[in-house]
Amino acid sequence: MRWWRLLALLAALVAANLGCAPKEAWLQAEYGSSCRAAVSGQTLDPLAGRSIRPVAVMNAPEAAEVYVRYLKGFEKPAKGEPTYMIPLTSQGGSFSQGQ
Repeated sequence: MRWWRLLALLAALVAANLGCAPKEAWLQAEYGSSCRAAVSGQTLDPLAGRSIRPVAVMNAPEAAEVYVRYLKGFEKPAKGEPTYMIPLTSQGGSFSQGQ
């Protein structure tokens, strides 16, 4: 008979604890708020969609010239052209000490 009392007491404690527990954990309530804040912080002009002004664009020849310059950045230099080097020694230039 004692064991039934213990079981009833345990059931009552569990029921009381469930009634006092919050319906939603604070983590679930705040889920995604940091991501939404980061995205809204990266928006340049939140009211830009309401504007009726036309968007500034490039014409075709300007865009083609920019694209050609972009592609030239990936070309390897010819063997006759000098390459730039960064000196790693402490001799010469403004890095010399004691001279």
